[in-house]
Amino acid sequence: MAKDKRIFIDGVGETRMQDGAIRMDLLAMSPTLRNEDGVPTTEFVQQLVMTPVGFIRMVKTMRNTMKAMQDKGYFTQDIDGHRDEVDPGVATTADLAVKPADPDVQDRPKRKVLSGSPNF
Repeated sequence: MAKDKRIFIDGVGETRMQDGAIRMDLLAMSPTLRNEDGVPTTEFVQQLVMTPVGFIRMVKTMRNTMKAMQDKGYFTQDIDGHRDEVDPGVATTADLAVKPADPDVQDRPKRKVLSGSPNF
């Protein structure tokens, strides 16, 4: 893989659904920006844009990775020290489900959408 295709990030900033796409702001520690205490702050690096289905698959893959890391003893709780709880103010994968507008589409056979990545 070419070196320029890899992006290192320290975290994710704002994540939102806009115009039918999930948009995630990717952040990295700034080499020059500091807060009042002299600690480096994060800055925008790039934006990741994906379909709601792609986002749901990504979340599933990340959950599986977190579980594997936890099973191997990398940590015993969620990384920030909290249990993995669903925040009622945050959209869940069910909230992001794409519902067809055409009633005829409702009658079509259902396909399983949330299959895991064959790469993991």
